[in-house]
Amino acid sequence: MTKQSYQNVTEVLERKKILQQQFENTERETWDLSAKITSLKSKFLEAKQAVISWQDTHKRSKAQRDLTELKASIKSKDRIEAKYNQAMFEMNSIKESLDNIQTELLACQSHVSQSDILEHQQAIDEKEHQLEKFKQLIAEQQQIIIKASQPTDNTLSLLKQREELLVDKALGSDRKKELDQIDQDIEVQADQDQKTLITNEKLLAHAQQTVTGLERRAAVIQDELIRLKQLTSSLLDELAVGLAEEVAKRYKKAADVMAKELINLVVIDNFVADLGKRKDTGLLPKERWFMKIPKLNNMTAEDCLGDSENYFIDTNNNQLIINQELHQFKEDLQLKGIELI
Repeated sequence: MTKQSYQNVTEVLERKKILQQQFENTERETWDLSAKITSLKSKFLEAKQAVISWQDTHKRSKAQRDLTELKASIKSKDRIEAKYNQAMFEMNSIKESLDNIQTELLACQSHVSQSDILEHQQAIDEKEHQLEKFKQLIAEQQQIIIKASQPTDNTLSLLKQREELLVDKALGSDRKKELDQIDQDIEVQADQDQKTLITNEKLLAHAQQTVTGLERRAAVIQDELIRLKQLTSSLLDELAVGLAEEVAKRYKKAADVMAKELINLVVIDNFVADLGKRKDTGLLPKERWFMKIPKLNNMTAEDCLGDSENYFIDTNNNQLIINQELHQFKEDLQLKGIELI
């Protein structure tokens, strides 16, 4: 099988997840429809029987009233039959959709390797790092917003000084020179405050727009991160299934060897028993049904050496094989020049 790239693997798994959800939703549609079909079928059979009954009644009576009832029963039967046929059409359409989804699901083959998992984890780490970077940038811009939103009126202290000078003037002191100077200072400060306000307004607008853009991009990264994390369990599941299949292959190979050797031991036990010196070699448990190797679900019936559907080999249920192997065992000894008694 051609090795799939990590990107292809994730695309297949995402498509598989969508198809599984579609299959569940579509299958759910059949529940109420199935009950509806069962009900309509029962009603149709009753309506059909009613037609037959009124036909017999009218045949005997020839009465107009019975003919009217017959016609009504036929119309009722036809209406129910039409509803039943429509429901069956809908059911067949749904089943066809389910078959199509199932076919596509079977085509969604993916082989997840350990390197795919590592690449997936790296992708998550990168997205988390990017998201953290965006959060830091947003925090920096928010600090700018806070600073730029602070009041910019720095004339308050100067105005208080002017108030004191005016009080002194009212009391008879000559404060003209000081008042002229403070008025000049207030004008300079007010002008400077106005410039600062304009600058801060620009900074504020710039920072707010920057935050909006950063949050928009961060949301995209967040969605991608969520998507990746949701894929993790599916990737691990596919990896585990793949590893299990590899183990199953090794199990089958080991079971082949073990089965052969178990048969050989049983054959030699039979050979020893036929000699009459002892009942067996003493190596195998006394109860033959102990000599069983569980059959995995992916092992076919042809693989089994016994008759049991649950075991790959069951020495209690394959006497025919044992007899064949015993005959071969004796022939092999004779071919080596050993004379049997």
